[in-house]
Amino acid sequence: MKRYLYKTICLIIIMPFAGCLDLNEEPRALLSSNGFYETLDALEVGVNGVYSSFLYGTDEAAQFRFIGSARMYAALTGGDDLTTLAGGSKEEWRQFDQFTKDGNNSAVLWSSWMMPYAVIRAANTVLESANNVNASQEQVDELLAEVHFLRGWSYFWLVRVFGEVPLVTSTEIDPEIGLSPVQDIYDLIIDDFTFAEINLPETQDRNSKPNKYAAKAFLAKVYLTMGGWPLKQTDKYALARDKALEVMNSGLYDLYPDIKTLWDLANEGDNEFIFGFEFCSLNDCGDNRFTSTFGSAPAKPASFLPNSQRRFSDYFIEINFFKNFPEGPRKDAYFLTEVKQPNGSILTWENFNTRHPHLSKFYEGSVPGTPTWEGHPVLTSRNRQLMRYAEVLLIYAEAQAMAGAPDASAYEAINMVKRRAMGLDPDMPDASVDLIPGLSATAFQEAVLDERGWELVGELKRWFDLTRLEKVAEANANKDPRDLPILGSMEPDNYYAPIPAEEVLRNPKLGGN
Repeated sequence: MKRYLYKTICLIIIMPFAGCLDLNEEPRALLSSNGFYETLDALEVGVNGVYSSFLYGTDEAAQFRFIGSARMYAALTGGDDLTTLAGGSKEEWRQFDQFTKDGNNSAVLWSSWMMPYAVIRAANTVLESANNVNASQEQVDELLAEVHFLRGWSYFWLVRVFGEVPLVTSTEIDPEIGLSPVQDIYDLIIDDFTFAEINLPETQDRNSKPNKYAAKAFLAKVYLTMGGWPLKQTDKYALARDKALEVMNSGLYDLYPDIKTLWDLANEGDNEFIFGFEFCSLNDCGDNRFTSTFGSAPAKPASFLPNSQRRFSDYFIEINFFKNFPEGPRKDAYFLTEVKQPNGSILTWENFNTRHPHLSKFYEGSVPGTPTWEGHPVLTSRNRQLMRYAEVLLIYAEAQAMAGAPDASAYEAINMVKRRAMGLDPDMPDASVDLIPGLSATAFQEAVLDERGWELVGELKRWFDLTRLEKVAEANANKDPRDLPILGSMEPDNYYAPIPAEEVLRNPKLGGN
């Protein structure tokens, strides 16, 4: 593992990089002879290098990036929302959709294992090299808070995908390191986000740089997760509620009023979006662009469509999830269900090459002039949004219900999201869509789970929601015959992805997670 991580971080930190974050070409070159950053500017470049770990990739291999790669979805297809092709090259995705996953999965190896640990190694390098900076401790801690935030996010991804993983907090890595308990991983995640919460500024100039309230929002999500499987620490629901409420009371965020245009590229800076990773188009950044594959090529139908619409069909929507999705403006805005043909006829999703509806909420932002597949652009410049205000409202609603009872504030939080989904004013009660008071805490939690599935579809949430509430088997119980059949166990002992076999071969202590 030591050799593996070192190879990865050399690729990411040493390789020349420049782009939207104005990264120096070689952050390590700014370290003094004693191995420490000496100026605030040098430290800032090192911090930006940690961001580059999330965005790393060449135009020729965009699918191998971390946060911008559609491969991040591979480990999440066991939910009831996303599926993949029955044949062809999508075996890595089918393993998780059908619960036959094993350690020989290159999509999970790269996007869910190697890349998070690359970020962690980069973060540890910066944290260990910041002791001699000629600046106030407050200035240093503000920059290091971003590093803690990014490391915390990486471990939060790892622990939810793999469970027990090696806890690496130093640049010196024991080649025979073992697995750390899930609780220990969460303890570090909380410490990292808490450091960020205390030391980050209240606002930043863009939402691709975390502020204090982004840290609070992720702490709320971490606590909500700890309230369910596998830790089942129900006392954490009150902490989740309180952190979400702090974000809600900040006055910095609100729901964007029009669900139909929420995901337009022009609205990426809207105050609904609390934190996301920033990509940059050819037109804006020239040769320094950093683009992504996650929302463009992989999510579109491939054949039976006009040339301008053809794409890879890596992932699309399960049929019953689509059928159960409430009708209204949100459904219309989120899915591709028909395409007008050159002859004027309408091709419906039943006749796509996939025979499924497709998730279209991230389509805008394809980059002209970038590498193509069969002559069509495959990259997007749109940002990967990881936390938005709608999710904070839903975290608050669920956490309040589970910490005590679904009171008026919990109902209002979920109802705001439901109203906006129907094209209504989020702040105006409407009996036609609002939940009727009187639900038990458990029934209310299930209503929030449904709403999270619909509102946040495709945003890396659903699988983790189903696992923490142990709803995987229930959610997959009534698959449409046109979806891939379940072949393996859907019980909690099969929730986690196996640690990649390559790593276990190097260090047998990593086996058995």
